[in-house]
This record gives sequence, C-alpha cells and structure tokens, in this order.
Amino acid sequence: RIRKEILRRPNYTNEEFAKVAGKLRKKNVKLVMLNMFCLPTQTLKDCADAFRFANNNKVIMCTNILVPYKGTSIYKYCLENKLLVNPSADEGDIYASSSYIKGEAMERMVTMQNYTFILNFVITLIPIILFLSKFKWFRIFSHKLISPINVVGMNYFGYRGLFSFTRLFILGIKTFSSFKRKN
Repeated sequence: RIRKEILRRPNYTNEEFAKVAGKLRKKNVKLVMLNMFCLPTQTLKDCADAFRFANNNKVIMCTNILVPYKGTSIYKYCLENKLLVNPSADEGDIYASSSYIKGEAMERMVTMQNYTFILNFVITLIPIILFLSKFKWFRIFSHKLISPINVVGMNYFGYRGLFSFTRLFILGIKTFSSFKRKN
C-alpha cells in the first residue's frame, strides 16, 4: 500500500519480492532491503511488518526516516495535509533521527528505526520495542544512545562483505564523532 499509494513505486507484491529474494539467496547473492519510516499514512504495524518480512525472508534491512524535501511531491502532500512538524524549517539532513511528520506514532516509528540493527535478527523483540516506544523516556533514551549504535550496526550488517572490518570500524568511529558534535 505505501509503495503503491504514497511512494508511487512500481507495482509488485511482497510475495513477488520474497520469491525474487529467495532465488537470489539460493545463488548466494547478498540482498539489502532499504526501507523508509515516518511516511504519510504509515502505521506502526507497517513498520513491524517490514521487519517481519525482512527477517522471514533472511534479508538485511536498512532503514531511514523520511525527509520530505521542498519541491518534491511528498513534501507537497505533507504540506497540503498539514502533516509537517515545522513546515517553515530548512531542508532536513539525510541523517535524520527524528520525524518530520507530526504525531506520537511517527516518534514511535523513529524508535523502531533506532533498533533496526537488532530487529533484523531478533524478530521476538518487535512487540517489546513497540510496547516500550509508548513511553517518552524510552524514545528519548533510544534517540540519545541507541540511534548512533544503530547507524553503526545497521551499516555494518548492511555492508558486511563490501568493506573490511577495519574500514567499517573507522566509519563507525566517524559516525559516533558526528553524533557527539551534533548533539
């Protein structure tokens, strides 16, 4: 639904995607699935389903938070529907760690996104993270501490095999340094 109605992506089903992923896995082709959270009309169930899909199909999922840039159709949609947290703000950055769309559900999606590195592998944690995300203290904790760990972990598992451990470690240190400066 999100792929078709909001992102206007090619029309294919999750079942078709799973079938292709299975064929690629049999040929030992590494597959990374990129997902975006905090999209208009997206629900927490949609996010949980994305993690379940990735886990069930043995696909590494990397996630980002929507940054609706001015001049894009998704920005216009958000503006027309009064969804933006701050419509007069400057363009967002691609390392967004907060939602640009209003609502507690969106903040909770950011929290889910913060745990991508572990939810890729431990499907049983999905309902626990969903439950804990109801609490503001947990969302703040996740943003301050878990978000930088997630970036390192998600990138490590997402790009494992493309870079050496040393290169990934250096990238991780740079990521932590940028979070420290930013916060």
